This record gives sequence, C-alpha cells and structure tokens, in this order.
Amino acid sequence: MAERLVAHLHKFCDGKQRQDRLFEGLNARSVYRIVTSVARACGLENLHPHSLRHYFATRLIESGVDLVTAAHFWDILI
Repeated sequence: MAERLVAHLHKFCDGKQRQDRLFEGLNARSVYRIVTSVARACGLENLHPHSLRHYFATRLIESGVDLVTAAHFWDILI
C-alpha cells in the first residue's frame, strides 16, 4: 500500500483501540468520501472503501489466517 496512504491512515487511527471500528458513527457515504479523498491526496485515484476491505482480506489470507476466522473479520467490517 502506498506509504503516503499508510501515513494518513495512521493519523486517522491515532488513539483508537484495536477493537474500535475505524469509522464508528459514520454512514457509508461519509466513509466513501473520506477514503476516496485521502486516497486522491496520496495520488491514488481508484482506491475505495471496498479496496481497503479487499486488501485487508488478502493480507489475512496471505498471513495464514484460516478462512473461517477471516470470514469473521469480514462480517465485522461491513
């Protein structure tokens, strides 16, 4: 993932606990706007919330997490 995007996401996540949802209290449209805005600022034109979900799922599987456990995380992230 682009280093600039990771830096922005780290700032956004600062102070949140592991069990906290990243976009707590925001509707889907607001999340979409935040993600696409930060992505554009980082020079990534086609990055959307679903792209982050796909990236996370891919990293789980690549890290050896079994599909049942990974599916649990996907449900939580909806």
